[in-house]
Amino acid sequence: MWILPDLRLCFLANPKTASMATFQTLQTLGFEHHGDQHCVPASSGWKHWRDIDDTWTTFCTVRNHLDVFVSWYYYTSKTPKETKYFSWPFEKFLYTFVDEPKWFRDGKMYWERTPLCNRILRYETLQRDLDDLLTVNFLPPTPLEVHNVSKARKGRDYHEFYTEKSIAFMEDRFGEEMELYGYRY
Repeated sequence: MWILPDLRLCFLANPKTASMATFQTLQTLGFEHHGDQHCVPASSGWKHWRDIDDTWTTFCTVRNHLDVFVSWYYYTSKTPKETKYFSWPFEKFLYTFVDEPKWFRDGKMYWERTPLCNRILRYETLQRDLDDLLTVNFLPPTPLEVHNVSKARKGRDYHEFYTEKSIAFMEDRFGEEMELYGYRY
């Protein structure tokens, strides 16, 4: 969690949504880091976490659900390390990883942090959305830098993973939430 208490701003990072680029930009603006990368206020270790209420601007990023899975796929299956997903084909990975309760629950990808937020920034328009948020809060628009991109996926078009089966599966598993955030295939 990253906060700027004087302006009552709190950023909660959703995985695979450019959260590293976002928090590194926020740090240049004086945001303080509390807890781990993807924590919520209650688990942040910040002693004033209960002060974060509806008077704060609490924000996070979201991303097209299928693209999040492609990002997870490259992160967990394309480098030889201790992971059961190494070298798996995408659809096998998708059908298995979707049941990982640490990241996905009850047909939701954004089940934990996003409901705590009153401002949602979209990955696909992140620079513009962040600039708008900063400007409204009298902070200078600040360019995001790309971070944490695996060599295996850098410059690749994710649409190769947009098969009829993967799209139908995602709509079945996350359709309600995808509609809530305006994602369609």
